[in-house]
Amino acid sequence: MPTASDIYGSSEFLSADDLQGRAVPVTIAGDEVQQFRDGSEKLVLSFVGKEAKLPLNKTNFLQIAALTNKQNSDDWVGERITLYPTTTEFNGKSVGCIRIRACKAESKPAAAAADPAAAEDEDDIPF
Repeated sequence: MPTASDIYGSSEFLSADDLQGRAVPVTIAGDEVQQFRDGSEKLVLSFVGKEAKLPLNKTNFLQIAALTNKQNSDDWVGERITLYPTTTEFNGKSVGCIRIRACKAESKPAAAAADPAAAEDEDDIPF
């Protein structure tokens, strides 16, 4: 079954579909505040080696601040986090979203041996 990205093309911003059902570790390359068409402003993160960016909602902002123990987003550059797809309730519907957790401490080969489907590899996901 095609995803929204398959049908409408890619966007400069990440969607849950872009993660292809997998957790993906990334390194934060930078942050900037961007204004969106609806007039809202959001902090947008860019990642090392990735083209697509991630606009942060308050939940994800606070999660990164807690994981890094850094309240100022400018201090997040170089920090590694894991993006993973899940769902949330929005306007009474369950919708796909991206959430954030800490990167696993174990090495990729050990993780792959334990559960190949759960192994995190940032080079396998082309966003």
